[in-house]
Amino acid sequence: MRLIAALSVVMTLSLSACTNIHPQPTTLSTGNVDNQRSAPNKAAFVKACVAGMVTPAKQDYAAAARRAGNAQPKPFPEEEFSTSAASMCECLADRLQDNQISYADVSNHLPLVESYIQEAWKGGQCRPNGLLGKIIDNR
Repeated sequence: MRLIAALSVVMTLSLSACTNIHPQPTTLSTGNVDNQRSAPNKAAFVKACVAGMVTPAKQDYAAAARRAGNAQPKPFPEEEFSTSAASMCECLADRLQDNQISYADVSNHLPLVESYIQEAWKGGQCRPNGLLGKIIDNR
């Protein structure tokens, strides 16, 4: 429980980190080698979204340990954090798809994505479970 409390204190996940999602394109084959197009898929979006949350959380965790004078903090619970972040990111991806927004076009719809994230932080649709949910509850 102390770990969750510590993470809650240092967690400064910015919306820019969550919305700075640049999934790598994947080639979608239409059966004809000359007729292919590249587009980020849901898996690439979720992977980029999770990375956009994990990286700043790890940095904040390490910085808080340094500020507290803790030279040997417990390891950041990356797997547990990533799992809970992935559920939120998958939900965000589904909401984008429901609104017919291409994953490649997310950066052109940041206010909408930010509203989804704010809603999730407040306990609405896409609210994460697991460790990230506990962190949000303790903020």
